[in-house]
Amino acid sequence: MRYRIFFLVSLLSFSHILHCQKGTIEGFIADADSKSPISGASVNLDNIRGDNSDIFGRFMFSSITAGQYEMIIS
Repeated sequence: MRYRIFFLVSLLSFSHILHCQKGTIEGFIADADSKSPISGASVNLDNIRGDNSDIFGRFMFSSITAGQYEMIIS
């Protein structure tokens, strides 16, 4: 079964990022059709860091240096 997944990624503490050059990337993974959270999805950030979404479809990376990253969700 193929899922179309969408996610919302937001950078938090924007002023903190400007000051310390580190921040947080936080998001939510859900099925595109049913909008139900997808738990246990693998979230990788430039193959440097990895996490799995929790039971509510949430994930978080903290202490991220400012820059551009590729996020892969599977």
